[in-house]
Amino acid sequence: MFNAADIRFKAAGRQTAQALYVHFPLCLRVHRPAAVQALADARRVINQLREAAEEADFPNARLSVLDLDAGTGASELTIEQKSQREVRLQVLLTVSLSLQGDDIFWVQAAAIAAASDFLQNFSLRPHDKGIEIDVQQARPLTKEAAPSEVKAGAVV
Repeated sequence: MFNAADIRFKAAGRQTAQALYVHFPLCLRVHRPAAVQALADARRVINQLREAAEEADFPNARLSVLDLDAGTGASELTIEQKSQREVRLQVLLTVSLSLQGDDIFWVQAAAIAAASDFLQNFSLRPHDKGIEIDVQQARPLTKEAAPSEVKAGAVV
């Protein structure tokens, strides 16, 4: 059976080499009996991701979870009542890879590949029942397109 491609990153060579940041969108879904429970679990998982990203070692790069309250369009919260006994809480968040390479394609590509592997491994590791994490296609931000300030930090 044919499956659609699961593209994690796609950019021209020049965009890859000149990227200052690569933003990886993540979708976290939590199914619980109540929204308050789902929110607490979502917060816990995002804090685990933040801590793991801070501890990870990437070649010429640093990975961080963007603040959910930052004005960067980095987040979205959805609470859906699925049934009388189930709520689905969804958080869209962005993990930012800050690249410190010298505009060399292979150096940048190595950091992007390492970050992609890290996020895939985090999303596939065992989580509590009812918790799902999907990594979506990343996008590079070059010198011309980079925001003037990207605020990264903890989920409070």
